[in-house]
Amino acid sequence: MPRILLVAFVATLSSAGCAQHRVMPATFGVASAPAGATPQQSRPVDRELLRKYVSQLPLGAMVRVETTDGKSFTGLLMALESDVVVVQPRTRLPEPARRIPLDIIVSLAPESKDLDVGKALAIGMGAGAASFVALFLIVWAALGD
Repeated sequence: MPRILLVAFVATLSSAGCAQHRVMPATFGVASAPAGATPQQSRPVDRELLRKYVSQLPLGAMVRVETTDGKSFTGLLMALESDVVVVQPRTRLPEPARRIPLDIIVSLAPESKDLDVGKALAIGMGAGAASFVALFLIVWAALGD
């Protein structure tokens, strides 16, 4: 019986989906498009408001850009010109900076990789508790023979 419990516990800990959590950052753009709408049919974004929003972002910030043709990518915000946003794509192989007109941007959101203290503490406590239980079960199975 202890070996069955040990195998079940190890399988649970090693399975995919363990402690996965994704936080969606606040975005500027269309909150939700009507059902069945293509990117071209979604509501237009106020270009002047988008321009003000992008001008408040710090240069060098990591942003996620979605365009009207349905493409999206992540990159560094390099510059804001009169009607164009310049973004350096974050890719495995270097690419030149893209000049994206404000007219084709559906949404632009800063990418945040920060963890707050509470989340980090909860992750650490969960990992510690799981390690203790796993060690306890391994010792129990070894001494049970």
